[in-house]
Amino acid sequence: MRMRQSFAEFERAFHEHTHTDRAERQQVRREAIQRTKVRHRERHQQSQFRRYVTLVATLLATVVLVSIAMFNVLAWLMS
Repeated sequence: MRMRQSFAEFERAFHEHTHTDRAERQQVRREAIQRTKVRHRERHQQSQFRRYVTLVATLLATVVLVSIAMFNVLAWLMS
């Protein structure tokens, strides 16, 4: 009788440990997936910001170059 009871306790403890271990692994996996999503979102936002800054710099450079060219042509026509 004692042997069966201890075996049943051992089996119950084993199943509890297995269930707990499985739940912990799933939690770790969910946390890793969440961190990956956050990193991807941050990387995407940084990329978008760099594109925006490049666009603004290109537009400003275009405005400056066209203005210089326009005034040079105007000065050439006036002389």
